Amino acid sequence: MRQSIKKGCIVLSILSLFVMGGCNKEEAQPEKIEIKQNSLYEAPKNPTNEQAKVYNELTDAIAQKAEDSKLAELVALNFVYDFFTMSNKESKEDVGGMSYIPSSMKEEFKNFAKAYFYENYDTIVNLYGKEDLPKVIMHEVNQVEEEKITYNKQTYNGYSVTLTLKYQNTSFGAEALKTNMKVKVIKEQNSWKVKALE
Repeated sequence: MRQSIKKGCIVLSILSLFVMGGCNKEEAQPEKIEIKQNSLYEAPKNPTNEQAKVYNELTDAIAQKAEDSKLAELVALNFVYDFFTMSNKESKEDVGGMSYIPSSMKEEFKNFAKAYFYENYDTIVNLYGKEDLPKVIMHEVNQVEEEKITYNKQTYNGYSVTLTLKYQNTSFGAEALKTNMKVKVIKEQNSWKVKALE
């Protein structure tokens, strides 16, 4: 009788270790990064931690009066993170990256985005669920090149920023998403704006 009680206690001890071990193995939610706002660009709504990091880098660069090439690079990065991340958007009308588009191009750009990229929002949510909406998790800046860029019949000093993006794995396969791109950025008045995405 004592032996069976001993065995029972040993089994319970082992089970409790597994249960406790399982609790410890649960993925801890990463601490949400606090946004540092700036006066030139609207902070992203409901940003992912990755978006918050690149936005805060832009805010710091503005405060430190960084070189134009660095500011142009960070504007391009913030644009692509906000535009290509759908996981924090409410609907296909909620087009990201609009803060980085010149005011005269906003309506045309939004219509284009809804017709060719955000049109997939409802399909992804219906077939796979909201958790499978695209989310940019990493980037690599391949090149930042000074370039003369024409916009509205005027030539601006600008930069061409070549980027590679990595997305969170999804059920529909991240290979269907745009990963390599060139973002053309111009200085319009006091801020850098995205003129083209290729």
